[in-house]
Amino acid sequence: IKYFVENYSSLKIYPNGMVEYSAVEDTKGLNLFEDSDAKPTLYESLNKAVNFAEKVWDSIMPGASFNVLVTSDLTEDGGSEYRFTLDYYVEGTPVSVNLSDGTKSAVEIVIKNGVMTKYRHLIRSYERTEKTKENLSMVSALDSIFDSFSGKETQTLINNIFLSYVEDGSD
Repeated sequence: IKYFVENYSSLKIYPNGMVEYSAVEDTKGLNLFEDSDAKPTLYESLNKAVNFAEKVWDSIMPGASFNVLVTSDLTEDGGSEYRFTLDYYVEGTPVSVNLSDGTKSAVEIVIKNGVMTKYRHLIRSYERTEKTKENLSMVSALDSIFDSFSGKETQTLINNIFLSYVEDGSD
């Protein structure tokens, strides 16, 4: 791990491609609205967050497309903190992140009052191979989900089911 410390923040670069920035205090992070007249609303904060992630991507993978989609809920709750997640997609198919350290998204960004206090980015580039894999049918997938809840006193609503690639840190 490469670990860089500044007065009010730290930057870690991991061998697995993770880049992580964190500020020690909410007011000591990177002010994304410093040179802007825009207010740190949900919409403007999301634009600034995605723009920042694109700049990180371009500095590491110049010329490569930054194929991500916003996967966090985008609801304005009147608060001053926004948490955004972005995930990669390949030819229209989403890539679900599931690393052993608990990482569930390719990019995680926290912005408080216009100041970015946390940034995690799993740097990945995907390409098509000639390998194929047969998927479960949707009925089999639903049966498997149902079986995982068997014997538990819970009620679950499935809103959406879709195919995705899974990024687990392996090849």
